[in-house]
Amino acid sequence: MDDLNRTTTLLAEQLARSAPRTPAWGTSADQVGAVRAGGLAAIAVAAYTAAAHRYAPQFAPTGLELFGTWSSLACVWLTRRQNIWSMPYGIVSVVLMGLFFFDIELVGQGWLHLGFYIPVQFVGWWLWIRGGAGRTDLPVSWMSWRARGLTVLGIALGTVVLAWLFGELHGPTPYPLWDAEIVAASVAAQLLLITKRVESWFVWLLPIDVAAIGLYLRTDATMFAALYALYLVIATAGLVDWMKAHRAQRRGCTAFQARHAA
Repeated sequence: MDDLNRTTTLLAEQLARSAPRTPAWGTSADQVGAVRAGGLAAIAVAAYTAAAHRYAPQFAPTGLELFGTWSSLACVWLTRRQNIWSMPYGIVSVVLMGLFFFDIELVGQGWLHLGFYIPVQFVGWWLWIRGGAGRTDLPVSWMSWRARGLTVLGIALGTVVLAWLFGELHGPTPYPLWDAEIVAASVAAQLLLITKRVESWFVWLLPIDVAAIGLYLRTDATMFAALYALYLVIATAGLVDWMKAHRAQRRGCTAFQARHAA
């Protein structure tokens, strides 16, 4: 029986290694998608900027805000499609947005981007393409109810701890708990995202996107508020796409095949 189990395991590993897998810089379709996403994001950002300069100059974006929004928008769109180019776009985005948030005294958002998102993008890059069986693409999966409960508890505790920590590091800030809640939820969502948990999209939708829109409007970061309103639409589409990919996996598709079928 032990020999049979070992043989079965070896066969499964060999099949996994022979299955198609995503190269480090994506397939040719991924690369085309990345160029298309960058172009569409540029059009959206240019349209907003032109409208702001014409009708509401006080809301015109800074350079950091403009390019941070462009790369963020492309990143989220590609994440919806499980396109590995979401990671390079994400690295550019988090650097620019982190610097911008420090400028407007949202220190929690600043540390989130520069201190957490940057290394996590690199970890996610590897996990997505080599985190599955036989170092193939990581499959999409659902969490257990226990893991979901622990995630909610972690976000609540993280909010309190981070609000205190940011106050100790930077002194009083305008919206400490609001800022900290978005940071705590974003940490949880990003960890779920790089491990391809479907629930990551639910976290992005409610405790992050909706809360961030309100916070950015209060701090006059109107371009980011508009960006997060658009994120609501994309995150909904991402949830649908990842659920489709998971169903394809259950029908027998590999993670590589399922993401192209979604």
